[in-house]
Amino acid sequence: MQDASTALGTSAWTFLERSTDKVAKALDRWKYILLLVCTACYAFISCYQANRKLFWFDELFTVHVSRLPSLRLIWDALINGADFNPPLLYVFTHFSEAIAGPGPVGARLPAIVGFWIFCLCLFRFVSIRSSALAGFISMGFPLITTVYLYAFEARSYGLVLGFCGLGLISWQALTTTQKGRFWLALALFASLSGALLTHGYAFLLFVPFVAGELVRTIFRRRVDWIVWTALITASSAMLAFIPILRSLRALLGIGEVLVPTATKLAQSYDSLLGPAATFTMFVLGMICMDFLARRSAADHDVAPKKQGTQQRGFQPHEKVAVVAFLTIPVFSYLAARLSGAPMMDRYSLATVAGVAVLLGVAAAKRAITGLLVLSVLSALLARQFLNFAGGVAMKEPAGGLMISTVQGIFNQRYYFMSSGEDDKLPIVLLDTWEWATTFFYAPPEVASRLIYLGEQDPINAKAYAHLHDCCGAPSKVANLDEIRATTGTFLIYVSSASYWKISRFAETGGTVSVRKIAPDFALLQVTYPSR
Repeated sequence: MQDASTALGTSAWTFLERSTDKVAKALDRWKYILLLVCTACYAFISCYQANRKLFWFDELFTVHVSRLPSLRLIWDALINGADFNPPLLYVFTHFSEAIAGPGPVGARLPAIVGFWIFCLCLFRFVSIRSSALAGFISMGFPLITTVYLYAFEARSYGLVLGFCGLGLISWQALTTTQKGRFWLALALFASLSGALLTHGYAFLLFVPFVAGELVRTIFRRRVDWIVWTALITASSAMLAFIPILRSLRALLGIGEVLVPTATKLAQSYDSLLGPAATFTMFVLGMICMDFLARRSAADHDVAPKKQGTQQRGFQPHEKVAVVAFLTIPVFSYLAARLSGAPMMDRYSLATVAGVAVLLGVAAAKRAITGLLVLSVLSALLARQFLNFAGGVAMKEPAGGLMISTVQGIFNQRYYFMSSGEDDKLPIVLLDTWEWATTFFYAPPEVASRLIYLGEQDPINAKAYAHLHDCCGAPSKVANLDEIRATTGTFLIYVSSASYWKISRFAETGGTVSVRKIAPDFALLQVTYPSR
């Protein structure tokens, strides 16, 4: 009886393995159609989320600068401190809004497209050496990490990832084939140059390419000059960042910056990959179980089952490049320590490429394991979208700020601010992150009264002042002395999280009284004795 049960279990397992092998082979045959389906789903979901998410502080700088009428005015705004990215982001956004129309989708379309190019390039990089199954896992992994939140953000990170992906597959092809190498080298040069012209910290993308090419040079015992020429000439694009860097240094001198520390370095990995930690542990568990099953079969002299995924294998220099992606936060830390620039998690987003490739290849070594991992990944993506669709806010990964996805919430605030006895008094905002968003969505009659108390956040206040002067950003920032020079009485709109800032006005001789109060925010009146 026991032998019959064992035989039945073995037959069922054999049938399951054969079936999954067939599915894996079908993925190889139909991969291009499936990629089209994935592209359509990604476009719908990302555009839906982009359309609902309200602009937050950093995005407003992109929006205002990109809406200047000429490229010359955009460049002048950048070198005068309106924002601190190289110009390509604003050029792409300028033309994107001209085509798709001004609004949240038009402003975020470059990031949406760039991020998906990155995912498709991961598929290409992996599938050409492993299988379509491995490629689909690698392609989908970034979508469940924090990195995906930058796919529909009007900043440079989605574009930089797109250039990273294009550079990766260009380099892979350039180191493999002898045909069309000039055009492949040109593609590698254009990709890395484009990344540097989009964000100053894109030089971190050179880490995996240089590491991989060094190993390739050692193995070949000769220098591939066309590859090194492409890498070296692409690095010259950093020169475009020098005029902007001067403005950035001047701004960083007026306030505290995010000082790089070892703790911050560890937090970078957690911030980027933390949301996918459970999935990563699941994949590693499946890989370990598969390894133990193979060892058990070998101990019992059972011939290993032929795998259903085609294994072609990565070259040594490609393996080194993949691992080098994981070290990007370390180089970000070192660069910040040497230059005095801030260290932020989002500068190291390309790290996810290394994890995605390793997980995809390892999980798909056996079809049954790879398909199970791909199924779980798909379920996580579906749950993630449903959670967003059913919510009214989302977390901004850069600062942990909760961003509304319903503009009606802001409309309630404007009504709360303006429906008082005196509709002419200035309204001072105290919240550190929401003030610029409050400026942007305010109706004209409210926006004309809004002032941000800039002395509590000098770096962002100074940057917004530049944005106001060059790009017509609404409302204004001022310090308390400047406000008191124009009026002795004004209103304060403050959320409950910033109530502690109210004592500032009493300490400087003002009388604070409550005009309105709600569970989450309040409208106060401050009156100073006449000078």
